[in-house]
Amino acid sequence: MLILKSRKPGPLQVLSSLSSTATRVAAAAGRKQVIKCCASSKIMASSASTSSTSGYYDGSSIQQSSPYSTSTITNKNNVSKTTTTHPPSDHPPHFLISKAFPTHIIFGANTDVGKTVVSTCLVKNNVLLGTTGGGGGGGGGGGRGRGQQEQQEQQQQQQQQQEYPSGVHYIKPLQCGGSDEHFVRRHLPQQQIQQLQQQQQYGQHNSSSSSNNNKNHENFVVGLHTLFQWDTPASPHLASRLENKPVSDEAVLSALGEKLSWITTTCATTATATVTATANDEERHVQNSSTTTSGSSRIWIETAGGVLSPSASSPRNNAPRHAASSLSENKTSWGWSTQADLYSSLHLPAVLVGDGRLGGISATLSALESLIVRGYDVHAIVLIDSTTPTYQDHDHGSIIIKEEHSNVHALQEYARRKLKLRSGSGRPLLQHPDSIVALPPLPPIDVPLDEYLDSCLVQEKVQCLDSYLTQQWNDHVDMLWELGGEEGSQQLWWPFTQHQGYHDHEKNMKQKRPTVIDGAKGDYFSILEDKDGTRGSDGTRKELVRKFHFDACASWWTQGMGHGETTLSLAAAAAAGKFGHVIFPDVVHEPAKALADRLIHSKSGPGRGWASRVFFTDDGSTAMEVAIKMGMKKFLHDLELKGTKLDETVTKLTVCAQRDCYHGDTLGVMDVAEPSVFNKGQHPWYEPKGLFLDYPTMSYMDGSIGISPPSCCPASDNPIMFESIGEILDIRKRLSSDHLYDHYSKVIEQEWDTYESESDRLIGSVIIEPILLGAGGMKFIDPLWQRALMDVSCTRSVPVIFDEVASGMYRLGVSSCREILGANPDIAAYAKLLTGGLVPMSVTLATDDVFRTFLGDSKAEALLHGHSYTAHTVGCVSSIHALDTYAELLENHHDSSNKVETTSQVIPKFVVDAYFDQQEVAALSNLPFVQQSMSLGTVLAITLEPDEKGSGYAANGKSVPVVRNLLKNGVYARPLGNVVYIMVSPLTKKEECSRLCSLLKDSVLTL
Repeated sequence: MLILKSRKPGPLQVLSSLSSTATRVAAAAGRKQVIKCCASSKIMASSASTSSTSGYYDGSSIQQSSPYSTSTITNKNNVSKTTTTHPPSDHPPHFLISKAFPTHIIFGANTDVGKTVVSTCLVKNNVLLGTTGGGGGGGGGGGRGRGQQEQQEQQQQQQQQQEYPSGVHYIKPLQCGGSDEHFVRRHLPQQQIQQLQQQQQYGQHNSSSSSNNNKNHENFVVGLHTLFQWDTPASPHLASRLENKPVSDEAVLSALGEKLSWITTTCATTATATVTATANDEERHVQNSSTTTSGSSRIWIETAGGVLSPSASSPRNNAPRHAASSLSENKTSWGWSTQADLYSSLHLPAVLVGDGRLGGISATLSALESLIVRGYDVHAIVLIDSTTPTYQDHDHGSIIIKEEHSNVHALQEYARRKLKLRSGSGRPLLQHPDSIVALPPLPPIDVPLDEYLDSCLVQEKVQCLDSYLTQQWNDHVDMLWELGGEEGSQQLWWPFTQHQGYHDHEKNMKQKRPTVIDGAKGDYFSILEDKDGTRGSDGTRKELVRKFHFDACASWWTQGMGHGETTLSLAAAAAAGKFGHVIFPDVVHEPAKALADRLIHSKSGPGRGWASRVFFTDDGSTAMEVAIKMGMKKFLHDLELKGTKLDETVTKLTVCAQRDCYHGDTLGVMDVAEPSVFNKGQHPWYEPKGLFLDYPTMSYMDGSIGISPPSCCPASDNPIMFESIGEILDIRKRLSSDHLYDHYSKVIEQEWDTYESESDRLIGSVIIEPILLGAGGMKFIDPLWQRALMDVSCTRSVPVIFDEVASGMYRLGVSSCREILGANPDIAAYAKLLTGGLVPMSVTLATDDVFRTFLGDSKAEALLHGHSYTAHTVGCVSSIHALDTYAELLENHHDSSNKVETTSQVIPKFVVDAYFDQQEVAALSNLPFVQQSMSLGTVLAITLEPDEKGSGYAANGKSVPVVRNLLKNGVYARPLGNVVYIMVSPLTKKEECSRLCSLLKDSVLTL
């Protein structure tokens, strides 16, 4: 569908669209009143549509005008394909990563540093190289102008010509007050374009005397694209509000992603139904062409304002990361992001246009660090030099400012220190001589800008810069390509992975390939896949497709605030900058003290009301090691207080735990598990040490919620059905009315007594994974059974340990499952969501009674456990930020409107219905091959029918196809035997959860 509407911007609109630098440039060119739209060349145009429409294009529902725009691509015949943007998707569309399409996003250190001038220089350079094979100004880098040497130099020039792009695209996602696109278009090299058009018109490219170079040039394409435009000359966040034309972040990324996808696919291969602009740019007519173009193009994306300037506002920008204000009458909040945050999910390398003026060093370095902390790989810094040769000082006379005193030299010195700046991938930044460059100062106001752009010095510097950036892009593609091959993982030893035959091309290459993750943002991985799905034997065609996959395993259950969350990164960086890491024994620092206070006293603190001490460790497994030490010591201490001293040569202390439990991979906690593939045979010291109780589970079966009793219960083959999940979670009522509690307690006591009487073991601690048995198969345990186990333990004075490494910190919608069980543990371990999903850290909370157990006259009586990075400040500050965020977004919304209706117990809505809709979850249990389904909090799981391998971890005959189908639909998941689960972050929207549930349903139906 072609949209042929066009609007010619007025003089004031065009001028106001330029930065102050560009405005001075336009004035210097003598075009103060009117900037015409490239009428002489008839080459290309990109113009904004201003038609009104009902409903927000970004998905809102208030009537307003559309800021969406059309864009035009023109090829050799001056025929152009016009496209329009579409409503946004949840993530950017896929697009190609290839050496044929070098792409950079251009940021500015401020709003008036000359981004558009630099963009114009780069686009013009690409046009010159693509149409003539040289810039005409001499210079350096790959693609310099043809010299006047002999045949050898000419042959070298022809070889270089083969690498010139066959097109260039300039994209301006957000435009306020006019058109930078028209500014770029006006200063394109008209002479070369006219010569090319004349050649095409008279058919010179078909003559026998035509050179190979001309054949390479004849399909050159120039594309200028403005995606969203407002008339108001203001920041996008204000212009969108004032004109009532909201555009959400999702809309911008969707439009930009679609544009990149179109350029790197359709535009690179064919130009069909097209539009041609006439000389006055007011009339348009449609032509049809089946011309096929060569597939390479240079892509430049110019942002708006500075690195941290606001993006557009929209009611749909309502995530916690958005800045917001209410300017509309209905008080709807219109949120916005910064430019750097907006585009970070694309994971494209950046060019920073720095500030060449006095004070510009500080502004440029601040902008650089803002980009680095957001994950940008900054390939180059470009400045328009504003150094004044001399200045007058009344006390010291005239002082000469030498070239080495300019901003660019200071930036070079800073970047090339022995302690290098590094990208988020660990590569050093800005080390090459061409990576930090300065263009000459802009001419006086009475000198046309064209003379500046055409000067040999400017063209030489720009050609060197473009050549360097292209090489950086090519190196970037080579590195990404290598990651996906065998050489990318030769030195890696993956966890839980059999490497034997992994890279056997005949057996596994099509099935087993490492997943290349080139970044992550929010809930999504940025995954790179080979374009054709397979990798050629010669590996010469290095083309990758960037795809965005939902992280449905929450990166092994750690994600709390989403990947790449800027505020979390800044919090961690602030701690690293202030402390680095400091030793912790006998040391107090504010991050550790503040975190301990929140864990014990705040609304989001799982230890609120029962814990008094916090012991820091480094991961969930070691947190549980410490917890077991605490529990055993407490049990022995209490025995001694009663006058009983245990003879450990006769009686061994052990634990009581749940079947299918998992508490980590360190030697001690491995023994707190039944024999399985994860411990038996892993080391010779493994010995299961515990009573492992069978347990009842809750799930949807055939669309109804019920409890499946353990085998030890009467009528265990028949599930006990309930009206709702809220009824199951109402422990207070069930304690007084449900006969199951008495039966659970009786069976637990019998098994406990039998175990101790028939062995030389004495249970010294009870370990519970509250509600959710994660690694054991995403099983949801009847909370009444776990409450019965806790009560039995209490009557026997045995400490209760909560392993909430996976289930705590709002994984199930509450900070601790004690809110559901209605009882407190003596000890509890937390990790994973603790730091928001950023860095490893764990804590073990304990009551004051447990702490006092370790008091004594000698050091030997203390808890002698620790780690080199105990209470590291980066983890502490990250955890503080995460806990405060959880408290603000979750706990503060636990009002009467966010409760599940029960007769006697308040259950937060975040446990039951804030993420996955329970009706949709129940419907999954009715699908073919699905035994049961269940969801609480951020976790959704389905259990598929067993295959010939049973129902253990090896039984993945049905789950693997489901997971593969999810991957095809943009969901990265991992099976647990015959169980497929989806885990989101506590900040994921319910709409996204509904989409994931639907995709899971569709994937099951493919079996």
